[in-house]
Amino acid sequence: MMDVHAKHQRVMRHFIEKVHPTVQLSEYDPQALGMPGSTFQWSDYDLLLVDNELGEIDGIKWLKSIVQEKDFPPFIVVSSTQETDTPAAMEAVIRSIRMGAVNYLFKKKIQLAQLNENIIKVLEKAPKRPDAKGRTGKQARMNTAQQAVQNIQAAVEDTQHEIQLAMAMMEGHSEWPFTIEDILAGNAFIADYKVVSYMGSEMGGATFKVKREGLDEPQVMYYIHRHKNEDGSMPDYLYHELDVMRGVDHPNILPIEDYQLHGDAILVIRELIGGETLEKRLKTQGVYEEQAINFFRQILAGLGELHEHKVTVGHFTPKSLRVNSKGELVFADTGLLNRLHAINEVTSEVANRDAPMYATPEQVQGRTLDRRSDIYIAGLIGFEMVAGAPAYYKGSVKDILYAHVAEPIPDLPDKTSGLNYLFHEMLQKTPSKRIQDTQSVLLRLDSLMNSSA
Repeated sequence: MMDVHAKHQRVMRHFIEKVHPTVQLSEYDPQALGMPGSTFQWSDYDLLLVDNELGEIDGIKWLKSIVQEKDFPPFIVVSSTQETDTPAAMEAVIRSIRMGAVNYLFKKKIQLAQLNENIIKVLEKAPKRPDAKGRTGKQARMNTAQQAVQNIQAAVEDTQHEIQLAMAMMEGHSEWPFTIEDILAGNAFIADYKVVSYMGSEMGGATFKVKREGLDEPQVMYYIHRHKNEDGSMPDYLYHELDVMRGVDHPNILPIEDYQLHGDAILVIRELIGGETLEKRLKTQGVYEEQAINFFRQILAGLGELHEHKVTVGHFTPKSLRVNSKGELVFADTGLLNRLHAINEVTSEVANRDAPMYATPEQVQGRTLDRRSDIYIAGLIGFEMVAGAPAYYKGSVKDILYAHVAEPIPDLPDKTSGLNYLFHEMLQKTPSKRIQDTQSVLLRLDSLMNSSA
């Protein structure tokens, strides 16, 4: 890796060592060592990660002068350029690709999953090497092992929180009461908990894996900036929902184990469960019709329990639902956890890209959400599981939002299926015209299943 930015070097080293533990990375600082020349042993390396800004040196011009050297490795440009949409930036991309770059990525917009795909693509073609030996004055050279390639998917899954941590380090999070460096050094603490790792921000707020003093099992903590009354107190409905979720006992709902107020934030603690999200199940395995109906029933059962306690979820997606080790579909995030940080989620450019597909007409129009909004979203997810594709999935975010409000309700591939009529009842644009509660949906579903048996 050729880079002159120490912060970026730390992030990249952290990422590569976690996801590719058998790959050896050598960091080369051209400001300290000078630019490598024609006598440099390029054959020792399988991949070069190079910045286009190497101090006073133009990395693209240097590449042009050296890329034809014998044994020059495949390379990825990881650019420090801040203005990514200028003609100069686009010209640098084009020049690099013409010279044979595997990809040209901007640090400002980098997606580590995309970077990892590029790394895998190169390492799969690289020759198997003997174990590298360290050289005096330098770190060991990069090499690849076949086993690392074969196990890469498992490695990525096992270290997803480390990828999120690296991305967070690039973006910075000054609102946290500790730094990314504190987490890496094992010195991040909040309330009675030690922060083990950062798990992302998809779940209604920053999410951390934590350990409480005296407990061996790790837990999940949501760090959520809270809404306040004018006098600074927390609204009663938040206390109600937190207390309900702390006491709920239902197989399709993951309860809250604890919550605390911490300055301007709410700390919500939950069990760290295994399994996978419904989103991942649908993308990697799909579901057959019987399993889709079973999952659909469990979504409705969980919603019914919440509605009994006067809790409206208001916003959930297949990413909010987890298939646990027992094969049960569990609401991992409900009610306030989705609403406190989701005010602008549907239209925000930096928010969950899947959110528009699971919006409701009343959410798009800025109207009040209630249990009938949950019915609509359950209908969307049920439709997707049975049809194999989302109900509204086309064009831009604006196109999808418009479809929720104004376009005709879609049909299942089998228009004669009784489920088609049920989903039409759940996906009515006007809440008053929808089927009104989960119990009615379940009764209608049972009737349809019995009549088709």
